[in-house]
Amino acid sequence: MRLELLLVDISILYTILEKGNEKLVIKLADLTHPIFQAHFPDNHILPAFCHLDILSQVFDEAILKLQRLKLNGKVYPNEIITYEVITKKNQKKINIFNTKNLKVGTIIYEC
Repeated sequence: MRLELLLVDISILYTILEKGNEKLVIKLADLTHPIFQAHFPDNHILPAFCHLDILSQVFDEAILKLQRLKLNGKVYPNEIITYEVITKKNQKKINIFNTKNLKVGTIIYEC
């Protein structure tokens, strides 16, 4: 199942609800999506790498160097996720919030 996870089109994992320079809001697919089926079959959560793939795809930029990726909460199928974007030169700090507006993580990367 892990190899199949690499072959999944990430763009069908989410729907963009709002997109701006400082904020991205998406709605995740339901638990039947292959990403959630593979990670984990009995506890469906969004894998950390998917946050990076989503950000890279939506903002059409390469993540050159990951400086920090800290998740302190789980993200489940069907959730509405808000990415709060703070840009400084070629660096982005992203705070991640779940449907309940609880901060579930932070990502810092160079682009």
